[in-house]
Amino acid sequence: MIAERAPETPLKWAGGKRWLAPHLRQLWQAYLQRQPQARLVEPFCGSLSVALNLQPERALLNDLNPHLVNFWRQVQRGLQVTLPMANEKALYYAHRDRFNTLIATGQAESAEAAQLFYYLNRTGFNGLCRFNKKGRFNVPFGRYKRIAYWQTADFARLAPYLARWTFTAGNFDALALQPEDFIYADPPYDVEFTSYSAGGFSWADQVRLAEWLSAHPGPVVLSNQATARIVELYQACGFELLYLEAPRRISANGDRAPACEVLSSKNISLDIIAMPVQRKLIKTRSYPKVTKRSHTGKVHEDLAELALKKGGYSVQKQVDIGVLSTGKTYRADLVASKSDSQFLISLKWQQSPGTAEEKIPFEVICLIEAVQKSNGKYKHAYLVLGGDGWTLRDSYTSGKLCSHLNYQKLVTIITLEKFIGLANNAQL
Repeated sequence: MIAERAPETPLKWAGGKRWLAPHLRQLWQAYLQRQPQARLVEPFCGSLSVALNLQPERALLNDLNPHLVNFWRQVQRGLQVTLPMANEKALYYAHRDRFNTLIATGQAESAEAAQLFYYLNRTGFNGLCRFNKKGRFNVPFGRYKRIAYWQTADFARLAPYLARWTFTAGNFDALALQPEDFIYADPPYDVEFTSYSAGGFSWADQVRLAEWLSAHPGPVVLSNQATARIVELYQACGFELLYLEAPRRISANGDRAPACEVLSSKNISLDIIAMPVQRKLIKTRSYPKVTKRSHTGKVHEDLAELALKKGGYSVQKQVDIGVLSTGKTYRADLVASKSDSQFLISLKWQQSPGTAEEKIPFEVICLIEAVQKSNGKYKHAYLVLGGDGWTLRDSYTSGKLCSHLNYQKLVTIITLEKFIGLANNAQL
């Protein structure tokens, strides 16, 4: 069932992507010409603004929020509206209490819970969906003058669009992907408020998501707020980046000012998107605002640490190795160990041509000396190069530099992408 005009979502949703969906549709349609049977996968499906706009024949739609997924499953089955719905404070808190009772008594997957979830979403403050640490919905009553609530007939018109789609609730990395899947990921923003599900979504989750998306062989598109560390994270993972001025539809404090978002892609080019002049979209590959406070070192370290732990290595950070012949104490960014082997790891980042690569020969010499002076404690050292600004990266990683040094076999210069692959598979 393909409609000329995309149906509207019944939900108000923080960070909704209805404004972005027409641009994503261009990417989706271009990919369908190559893979007519492609499946859309959304690890964070939210309000379904994107899926309803793209209208795929096949879709795997997941979210961390089980109450949201229950709502969509009930709509898919033909949700009947039997509860009173009105923009009244007393009714709101009565319905909120009932919803939390259903959660506490194991009835959160019922049709009644779906109706209450919809009512609370439409009536609560700023359309927020927030849960406390006990998993209880705690959004206060809203400030709307009038609310047009959907009725049974409205949900019945939406149900056919959802009929052929699969809904799941859980972590993104539990999804059973197919190589040709088209993934669109819209995770919780990299901001303080991330409690739209009881478990929240931390920075460690953001890094884990980036690595999971990077490993997919098919097209991947992601959107998030353009914080410095998000930009650097996806640059480090080899994504193409595009910056967008997005409308801020919902926020915890009511701020509706435009927000800068980053659209990232891998295995599909963002150049497919035709940018209409009337929209304030910033089509650029360099965004100066995010360079004022660099989080690159932390991002680089997080990526390497996660890959090592996936490969079964134990990891220590910022380890003092000892005093070298320079008279200074050498500190390794990471020390990885497994069985009876320990490795030193030095992480270097350069996003644009600069002085970092001039220091690489000296860093190699320091690593060689650190391994030698450890009396066998450290078996090897890795010098990991991240970022796209290395003019001599190919020369360094080919082994030409180390071939001019004694004890060259003690150090391997390697790209971040290759290091992550080897670490993930325990092949260091």
